Amino acid sequence: MFDENVLPENAIKVSEAIVTLKDYHNPRGFSHRISNFHDDLYQVKCLMGKNLGLDSTGTHIAFVGGTAILIFIDLVAYLIRLNLDLLKPGDDNILDRNSFKFVLYASVANPEEVLGKEIIEGLKQICKQKGLNNFELIYRFSNQKPPRWDDAFIERQLQIHSKNAIKRIWVCGPPVMNEVFD
Repeated sequence: MFDENVLPENAIKVSEAIVTLKDYHNPRGFSHRISNFHDDLYQVKCLMGKNLGLDSTGTHIAFVGGTAILIFIDLVAYLIRLNLDLLKPGDDNILDRNSFKFVLYASVANPEEVLGKEIIEGLKQICKQKGLNNFELIYRFSNQKPPRWDDAFIERQLQIHSKNAIKRIWVCGPPVMNEVFD
C-alpha cells in the first residue's frame, strides 16, 4: 500500500512500482522475500539512498562490476531521452548535452550477462548516429581473460579523461574490484 498523503497535491498518484532487484537467496533477506512471495504487500514510506550527485557539465566516470551496472540505468535512459529530444521543457536542462559526458566501464563475465545491454548499447548507437560525445562505453569480459583493472589501468583511464573536467568517479562492484581503487 502506498500512503498518498506523502505526495504533493498536484502529484500523479499511482499504486504500482516497478523494481529491479537481485535475489541473493538469503531466506531472511528483503530481495528474497520480494522474489518469492508475490502476494505480499509492502508500504513505501519514502525514497532511500543517495542520488548520483551529477553536475550538469563535465565528465562522470563509473567503474562497475556485474549487477552494479543497474545503478546507472536511469542515467542512461535519461541521456537517451535527452539525445532524442524526448524530454519535456524544464526536464531537458538537468544535463548539458554538449558539455556533460558519462563514461561507463563495465566488467562482467561475458557479453550475455550484461544487464540492461539493449538500453546501454542503444545509447551508444544514438550518440554515434547523432555525432554526440556524451556517452562512452568500455566493456571488460572476464571470460576472455583480460587483465584485471589494476593501478596502472586506472591511472591511464583517468589521464585520458583528465583533459576534460572530471566531476565524479564511482566505483561499484565486488570487494575485490573495489579494493583496487582504495
